[in-house]
Amino acid sequence: MGLWFSVQNPKNDDVDGQFWIYSVPHDIHLNEERYGKLDICNLKQTYFINVPIYWSEEYLDHVAEVKRARQHGKFTISGYDDCIIPFEDQKSISPYLEKYCIPAASKADIRLQLTGLGILTIGCIMVNQLTNME
Repeated sequence: MGLWFSVQNPKNDDVDGQFWIYSVPHDIHLNEERYGKLDICNLKQTYFINVPIYWSEEYLDHVAEVKRARQHGKFTISGYDDCIIPFEDQKSISPYLEKYCIPAASKADIRLQLTGLGILTIGCIMVNQLTNME
Protein backbone atom coordinates (compact mmCIF):
# COMPACT_ATOMS: atom_id res chain seq x y z
CA MET A 1 0.00 0.00 0.00
CA GLY A 2 2.84 2.41 0.82
CA LEU A 3 4.45 1.85 -2.57
CA TRP A 4 1.09 2.46 -4.27
CA PHE A 5 0.64 5.79 -2.44
CA SER A 6 4.20 6.77 -3.38
CA VAL A 7 3.73 6.39 -7.13
CA GLN A 8 -0.01 6.70 -7.77
CA ASN A 9 -0.11 10.36 -8.88
CA PRO A 10 1.74 11.13 -12.15
CA LYS A 11 1.75 14.83 -11.20
CA ASN A 12 4.44 13.95 -8.65
CA ASP A 13 6.71 12.06 -11.03
CA ASP A 14 9.26 14.89 -10.96
CA VAL A 15 10.09 14.38 -7.26
CA ASP A 16 11.46 11.40 -5.37
CA GLY A 17 8.96 9.39 -3.36
CA GLN A 18 9.30 7.44 -0.17
CA PHE A 19 7.43 5.05 2.03
CA TRP A 20 8.09 3.56 5.42
CA ILE A 21 7.47 0.12 6.85
CA TYR A 22 6.75 -0.04 10.55
CA SER A 23 7.15 -3.51 12.10
CA VAL A 24 4.91 -3.00 15.09
CA PRO A 25 6.09 -4.62 18.32
CA HIS A 26 3.39 -6.91 19.67
CA ASP A 27 3.21 -5.24 23.09
CA ILE A 28 2.12 -1.86 21.67
CA HIS A 29 -0.47 -3.28 19.24
CA LEU A 30 -3.79 -2.86 21.02
CA ASN A 31 -7.17 -4.22 20.07
CA GLU A 32 -10.46 -2.51 20.86
CA GLU A 33 -10.71 -4.15 24.28
CA ARG A 34 -7.22 -3.06 25.34
CA TYR A 35 -7.17 0.51 23.96
CA GLY A 36 -10.63 1.23 25.35
CA LYS A 37 -9.04 1.21 28.81
CA LEU A 38 -6.30 3.73 27.99
CA ASP A 39 -6.23 7.15 29.58
CA ILE A 40 -5.50 8.98 26.32
CA CYS A 41 -4.72 12.23 28.13
CA ASN A 42 -1.83 10.61 30.02
CA LEU A 43 -0.15 8.21 27.61
CA LYS A 44 3.46 7.34 28.46
CA GLN A 45 4.25 5.60 25.16
CA THR A 46 3.04 5.26 21.58
CA TYR A 47 0.46 2.57 20.82
CA PHE A 48 -0.74 1.05 17.57
CA ILE A 49 -4.52 0.69 17.58
CA ASN A 50 -7.01 -0.99 15.32
CA VAL A 51 -10.16 1.12 15.38
CA PRO A 52 -13.25 -0.78 14.22
CA ILE A 53 -14.88 0.54 11.06
CA TYR A 54 -18.62 0.82 10.70
CA TRP A 55 -19.03 1.57 7.00
CA SER A 56 -21.98 3.29 5.38
CA GLU A 57 -22.42 4.78 1.90
CA GLU A 58 -22.86 8.19 3.53
CA TYR A 59 -19.10 8.10 4.28
CA LEU A 60 -18.13 8.16 0.58
CA ASP A 61 -17.95 11.96 0.69
CA HIS A 62 -15.79 11.90 3.82
CA VAL A 63 -12.19 11.61 2.64
CA ALA A 64 -10.84 10.75 6.10
CA GLU A 65 -13.29 7.86 6.48
CA VAL A 66 -12.44 6.47 3.04
CA LYS A 67 -8.71 6.66 3.85
CA ARG A 68 -9.29 5.04 7.24
CA ALA A 69 -11.20 2.20 5.57
CA ARG A 70 -8.40 1.70 3.04
CA GLN A 71 -5.90 1.45 5.90
CA HIS A 72 -8.17 -0.95 7.77
CA GLY A 73 -8.34 1.51 10.66
CA LYS A 74 -4.79 1.02 11.97
CA PHE A 75 -3.28 4.11 13.56
CA THR A 76 -0.83 5.22 16.19
CA ILE A 77 -1.70 7.19 19.27
CA SER A 78 1.03 8.93 21.25
CA GLY A 79 1.35 10.85 24.46
CA TYR A 80 1.65 14.60 24.42
CA ASP A 81 5.46 14.58 24.62
CA ASP A 82 5.84 12.35 21.55
CA CYS A 83 2.96 13.47 19.36
CA ILE A 84 4.93 16.23 17.62
CA ILE A 85 8.14 14.22 17.24
CA PRO A 86 8.48 12.50 13.85
CA PHE A 87 8.34 8.71 14.06
CA GLU A 88 11.88 8.31 12.79
CA ASP A 89 13.13 10.44 15.70
CA GLN A 90 11.28 8.56 18.45
CA LYS A 91 13.74 6.23 20.17
CA SER A 92 11.08 3.65 21.00
CA ILE A 93 9.88 3.48 17.38
CA SER A 94 12.86 4.15 15.12
CA PRO A 95 14.37 0.64 15.52
CA TYR A 96 11.20 -0.78 13.95
CA LEU A 97 11.11 1.57 10.94
CA GLU A 98 12.49 0.97 7.46
CA LYS A 99 12.57 3.79 4.91
CA TYR A 100 12.42 3.14 1.17
CA CYS A 101 13.15 5.88 -1.36
CA ILE A 102 11.75 5.85 -4.88
CA PRO A 103 13.72 7.88 -7.42
CA ALA A 104 11.54 10.19 -9.48
CA ALA A 105 12.87 8.59 -12.67
CA SER A 106 11.50 5.18 -11.57
CA LYS A 107 7.99 6.18 -10.50
CA ALA A 108 6.29 5.86 -13.90
CA ASP A 109 7.81 2.42 -14.48
CA ILE A 110 6.83 1.20 -11.00
CA ARG A 111 3.29 2.53 -11.54
CA LEU A 112 3.12 0.65 -14.86
CA GLN A 113 4.32 -2.57 -13.19
CA LEU A 114 1.81 -2.20 -10.35
CA THR A 115 -0.98 -1.54 -12.85
CA GLY A 116 0.01 -4.72 -14.69
CA LEU A 117 -0.38 -6.63 -11.44
CA GLY A 118 -3.75 -5.00 -10.74
CA ILE A 119 -2.38 -3.23 -7.66
CA LEU A 120 -3.24 0.38 -8.57
CA THR A 121 -6.91 -0.42 -8.75
CA ILE A 122 -7.03 -1.45 -5.09
CA GLY A 123 -8.28 1.95 -3.89
CA CYS A 124 -11.30 1.85 -6.21
CA ILE A 125 -11.92 -1.82 -5.48
CA MET A 126 -11.83 -1.19 -1.74
CA VAL A 127 -14.40 1.60 -1.96
CA ASN A 128 -16.61 -0.51 -4.24
CA GLN A 129 -16.41 -3.48 -1.87
CA LEU A 130 -17.26 -1.32 1.10
CA THR A 131 -20.26 0.28 -0.57
CA ASN A 132 -21.60 -3.10 -1.71
CA MET A 133 -21.45 -4.62 1.77
CA GLU A 134 -24.71 -5.68 3.33
